[in-house]
Amino acid sequence: MEISITLLIISIMSGFLLGIISGLTPGIHVNNFALILVALSPFFLDL
Repeated sequence: MEISITLLIISIMSGFLLGIISGLTPGIHVNNFALILVALSPFFLDL
């Protein structure tokens, strides 16, 4: 399975963005984003 470089860059940049948001916002932890991504994973797998 080949991953395109564009998808890789988008994934890395979205990870940076979520990390910055969780670091600057009180009460939001990285685990919250992990739970949200797990809940949305069926949607992402259909893409």
